[in-house]
Order: sequence, then C-alpha cells, then structure tokens
Amino acid sequence: MSEGDVLLEVRDLCVVYESLDARIRAVDHVDLTLRRGETLALVGESGCGKSTLGNAIIGILPANAEVSGEILFEGVNIVSLPRKRMRRIRWEKIAMVFQNAQNSLDPTLRVGDQLVEVILAHRSIPRVEAQRRVKELFSLVGLPPDYYRSYPHELSGGSRQRVIIAMALLLNPQLLIADEPTTGLDVSVQLQILNLLKDIKQRFQMSMIFITHDIAVANYVSDRMAVMYAGQIVEAAPSQALLAKPLHPYTIALTESLLTLDRRVKKQPIAGFPPDLSKTITGCRFAERCRFAVDECRREEPPMVDVDGRVSKCFFAEQISNKVVGYDYRGD
Repeated sequence: MSEGDVLLEVRDLCVVYESLDARIRAVDHVDLTLRRGETLALVGESGCGKSTLGNAIIGILPANAEVSGEILFEGVNIVSLPRKRMRRIRWEKIAMVFQNAQNSLDPTLRVGDQLVEVILAHRSIPRVEAQRRVKELFSLVGLPPDYYRSYPHELSGGSRQRVIIAMALLLNPQLLIADEPTTGLDVSVQLQILNLLKDIKQRFQMSMIFITHDIAVANYVSDRMAVMYAGQIVEAAPSQALLAKPLHPYTIALTESLLTLDRRVKKQPIAGFPPDLSKTITGCRFAERCRFAVDECRREEPPMVDVDGRVSKCFFAEQISNKVVGYDYRGD
C-alpha cells in the first residue's frame, strides 16, 4: 500500500477523560489506517471507545478530554491544528452522521433551512444556490421535495436520519464517519439506511468509518473491520475473513453471540463485564471474560501479532489460526 492510497492514519492515539475523581482512558494507544475509497467498520460493545475514536478524528471531543498521539489526515496531523483550521476540515473534508438524528437537528428551524445555513457558513455563494444544493441532496437520499420545509418533529426517524446524511454530504467530504446510524430505527428502515450509505459512498467515492456494536451489520457495509475492546483495537482484518475465521477470543465471542436461523446453533452471550478504564489494567483486557485465558494472559499485555496480513492482540493468535487451541468455528 503506497502513501497515496492512505487517507487517514491514526498513530498511538490516546484519549483520556478527566473527571473530579478519576482519569478514564477511553482510547488507549490505538493505531489505525484507512485507505481511500475504503469502508472500515469499528466494532465493539458499548463503552469500548468506538465513538470516542470517531469524535477524536472529527475533532469534537469535550473540554475534559486529553488527546495524545497523531491523527494524520492526508498527511497532516489534525490533532495539533488550531481550532479555526479544524473547523474548516470538519464538514468540508470530514463529516459525521450521528446515531440520534433528533439531537442533531434544531427543533425550531425547518430542516431545509438548517442545511442551507451549514453551506453558507462554509461557502460564499448565493442563498438560492445553497437551497438548490440542499434540494438536490434531499432527492439523492430519497426525501420528497416538500420535506425541505418540514420541522424535525414532523418527520419519521428514518426520514430524519436521511436529512442528517444529506447534511453530511453538503460540502462533498472525503471521509464520512457514521456512528451507529441505524440505532432506534425499525429493521426495514435500518436496511434502507445501510443501503443508502453504501450507495452514497460508492457514488461520491468517499472513504467511510462505520461505527457499530453489531458485527453482522459491520460485515454488510464494510471492506475491513477493526474490533475494539476496552479502549484498544484487538483485531483487524478484511471483513469477510474476520467474520469467517476470527483470530481473537473477543471477536470469536462476538460471532458466537450472533442470532442465526439454524436452531442447532445456540446463541452464546458474552459473560462478565469489560474492565474499569479508570483503573490500571494488568495483562490482557479480555482475560477475565475469556474461557481460554492462561496465567500469562493475566500477567502480561499481549502484543499485536501479524498473521498473514491480519492482526490480533492475543498471545495465541497463530494457534487460533491453526485451530490448535480448541476453538469450534461455526460453519466449518
């Protein structure tokens, strides 16, 4: 992979939230690469650091967040950029679709006017041209023209989410971050939104980071997956390969928790809870929930192991790959 293929590179990123009585290390020494035109899914349970990582990339972390490491966007470290310059990158270069569209829209303004104001804040163009752009995008995301004059409360959840997707596309960004964009929507509407995002990504030839707790959804929309657990990436691989043959015990547990139409396969919930990120963690972060952990896992932090171009933060990644530690892969 050449440098020209890389749109985004995250190097040794840490995000710590400072509170009155604790320091919570929400993202802990994360490395990540996103290629141009690629969709990367960030997968993991709630609280694992997925949204914090996405917010760090777009530069919308709260004031109590301490950030170290590098986020290189087109070779520029945007962590150290002045706020004014970062505001230009946001929307113009990197845009985000949030999981709760209702909270992303001003309830007192018509949705069309809200999108027009975003354009005018970044572009010196006539209002009528901005209005035309918004109406074109409404059509693109499947919204009727008269929705332009609607208030957020007058729209369904799926329609509001389409408005937010249109808002993210206003300035033709190169990177779209979608943070749990189908949360709270009906199943049929979820599929419509997922297909819309896939179509838009292809049409605009953007890169996308798709954040989700659902590994099956991640597989549907993405080219590659990075699995997060307790603030760290524990596995990364091409999506289909990762789902077919995971190399980290946490990823295996996620696949075992998937619902299936085969009644012979019993859904296996992940026992226990993630570690407290405000405390020092010794050893593997998944060790206390891993049914295959040994004493070494609890004493030492495992390295990130490369197995045929895939990476897994596990002492036994190669043995798992060779199926010599007793894992039972469904479908084999």
